[in-house]
Amino acid sequence: MFAFPVDNPVIGEEWGYQNPDYDIVLTNGRLANQVSIVCVDSLAMYIVIDTEILLKIPKSQVVSTDPILPEGYQSFIYRNYVEGYSKWNPDKIRVVDLKPSCKYIVRVRISDIDSCEGVSANIRLYNLSKNRLKYALYTVKYYNAVNDLVSSEIGNYTSLRCKATGFIEPGTIDSGNWDGFYNSTARSVKISSLTLTYSSGNQETFQ
Repeated sequence: MFAFPVDNPVIGEEWGYQNPDYDIVLTNGRLANQVSIVCVDSLAMYIVIDTEILLKIPKSQVVSTDPILPEGYQSFIYRNYVEGYSKWNPDKIRVVDLKPSCKYIVRVRISDIDSCEGVSANIRLYNLSKNRLKYALYTVKYYNAVNDLVSSEIGNYTSLRCKATGFIEPGTIDSGNWDGFYNSTARSVKISSLTLTYSSGNQETFQ
């Protein structure tokens, strides 16, 4: 139904089941707070992490949800998501599996190219860990339609360093837009490295 991985039944407000924001406790001390669950099947639950991208969380990794899921339904879709996301292209839907060891999920995309060829990149960090983050420092690279690395036409650099200032609390999402790169042929962006600074002052770098 509308490209979701779950078929009937559909539930919604007329059955008394509004879609609340859930706090999910995951295995290995991980958290996902104030998230909206799109649908649930017998093995997993699915949440939206970006347009046409769903995060699949196996139930084996779920310790608890608050509030609890609607009783009496092994699988369901919330009605407001069926209506709200019915315009998604079913051929482009991606389902990303959450690995048991995954603590951070990062999504980056081009959000705008202005009339001066300035490229704006949107970065979303999902902090599933129990760590409180002071900073997230991203190194972003830009690519054209044939996936070749491109340079900024102002400054001639091939990457941009984007720094998010927290605190980014455990189980929450941080999102921001970064400008400063100029090339109208850019069609995609990738993060080549991520350095996280924890509230303790310790750092961890991911390549």
